[in-house]
Amino acid sequence: MTDILVEFGVTSDGLMAARVDGIAYIAVPIRDGFSIASGWKLSRPIAEWTRSDVYGAEGAVADESAFRAFVADIALHVQQRNALGRIDTILRVSTPWGMSQSATIYADGIVFHSTAGHGGFKLDRARNAAMPSALRLSGGWYEEDAEWALVATGFPDLFTYREQTNADRTLRDWFPDAWEAVNGRKLSAGESFTRDRQHFGKRCFQPTSIQGMRSPTLFAG
Repeated sequence: MTDILVEFGVTSDGLMAARVDGIAYIAVPIRDGFSIASGWKLSRPIAEWTRSDVYGAEGAVADESAFRAFVADIALHVQQRNALGRIDTILRVSTPWGMSQSATIYADGIVFHSTAGHGGFKLDRARNAAMPSALRLSGGWYEEDAEWALVATGFPDLFTYREQTNADRTLRDWFPDAWEAVNGRKLSAGESFTRDRQHFGKRCFQPTSIQGMRSPTLFAG
């Protein structure tokens, strides 16, 4: 794999910053650390950047060490993504979200489509049949917000370590049954947003014995 160029520096307004493969990151101070904002194609030296050059929200870190670790993780992700050899192209395909405007071929039979408003993966019949049954969606369409994690879990070798980690988190939160089926264990408290919400709902709405209960007062005179 070819090494990715990583630069660190300080912006003109005194903020920690870094550039990874053409993507800019600036650590903006917040109450409990730093919010990481990103921008694209900042060719100027880092010392000439300002807060207004970045806009995307990438998460938060506690300190400079954590910021450098975040940047290192991004660099590894870009390096691995480049090594995977994904092919960007245009395929005139109708998707559940409209006509495909651009596409990325991850492998034969696995294509990500972007439309004007949304996007997602299309798995051909053979690839979809190869998905574990707990992850498989009929029709082979997997939208980009959460269902993409089903594809990344089913074919992890086509995704970077960072993408695999994000997919695991997404699967835990939004498809806990699928995660448990694939991993062979139950999720514990705090491991899944959806599972915790389900448990909370069961606790709050447990049926109460009628014996000894007073009838509701409909009118108080």
